Amino acid sequence: MKEKKYILGLISIGTLVLGAVFKVNHWPAAGIMITIGTLLVVFAFLPLALISNYRIEKNRANLPLYYTTWVTCLIVMSAMLFKIMHWPGAGILVVVSLPFPFVVFLPVYLYVTSKNKNYNMYNMVFVLFLLAVQAMFAALLALNVSRERIDDSLTFAADYNRVEEKIRPVVKDSGADDSKIVVDINATLKIIDECQDMLFTGIGVTEKTWEEDPFKVPYMDSRGYLANLLIYNNDNAPGIMLGKSLDNLFNDFKEMKGSGASYDTFASIINYQREEDDVNSWSETLFTDNYLSWVLIYLDELEVNLLFLKSVFI
Repeated sequence: MKEKKYILGLISIGTLVLGAVFKVNHWPAAGIMITIGTLLVVFAFLPLALISNYRIEKNRANLPLYYTTWVTCLIVMSAMLFKIMHWPGAGILVVVSLPFPFVVFLPVYLYVTSKNKNYNMYNMVFVLFLLAVQAMFAALLALNVSRERIDDSLTFAADYNRVEEKIRPVVKDSGADDSKIVVDINATLKIIDECQDMLFTGIGVTEKTWEEDPFKVPYMDSRGYLANLLIYNNDNAPGIMLGKSLDNLFNDFKEMKGSGASYDTFASIINYQREEDDVNSWSETLFTDNYLSWVLIYLDELEVNLLFLKSVFI
C-alpha cells in the first residue's frame, strides 16, 4: 500500500511540475498535464494517502480532519486549475478558495489537534505557513489579467478580418505596368501570407478558423517557439524576409517626390521601426517578445494597411 502511494504521489506531483514548466514556457500540452496532475492529486493520491494514514492511526476522532482536508484541497486546487486554464467560473472559485482554508479547515484542524496532548507545535507552524503560501498564490492568480487582455485583443482580429474581406475584391491584382511600390507591396503581402500559414500550421489550425472565429484558435498566450518557426530557421525565413521587404517599401517611399511627408506617413501607418545597424531587430522583437495572438493581429493589421496603400497607388 505504501509503495503504491509513493509511486502515485511521484507521478501526480511530477505531472503537475512538468505541466507548470510547460505552462511557464508556453509550450503545447501544458494544460493537459496540469489538468491530469491535478485530478491525480485530488482524486487518487490524496484519498489514498488519507486512507492509509487513517488505517495506521485507527482514530475515528480524526475523521472530520481527513474529510475537511480533502474538501479543502479539492476547492483550492480546483480554483487554481480553473484560473490557470481560464475556464468559466474561475473567478468565483478563487474567491471561495481564498477564505475557505481559514474559515473551514483551520478551525477543524485546531479542534481535532487540541485533543492530542502529544501534538507537535511545529506541525501547527508548518500548516499555517502552507495556508499563507496558498493564499498568496491564489491572490496572484486572481491578479493575472493576461488572458483577459488576449481575449479582448481578439476582437480586433475579427475586425481586421472583416475589413480585409471587403477590401481585397476592390483592390485589383497587379499587372505588368504597376509601379515599383505596388510590386513591393504585393511581394510583402505574399510574405505575410507565408508567415500566417506557418503559424497556423504550427498550432494545427487553418486560416479559415482564424478568420471565422479567432476565439477558437488555441495557444493564443504562447510565445517563444514563434521565433523558431519564423526567424531562426535561416536568413530566408519568412519573418526575416518580412522585415527586409518592409525595408524595401521604406526605400520606395524615400525615393518618391516629397519623400519626407510620404516616408513619415508610411512609418505611421505601418508602425515599422528598427535599429539602423540591425536589419533583423524588428523581426526578432516582433516574433520573440509578443504573444501569438498579438503577432497574428499585427500581421492582419499590416495586411489591411498595405491593401489600403496599394489602392492609392494603382
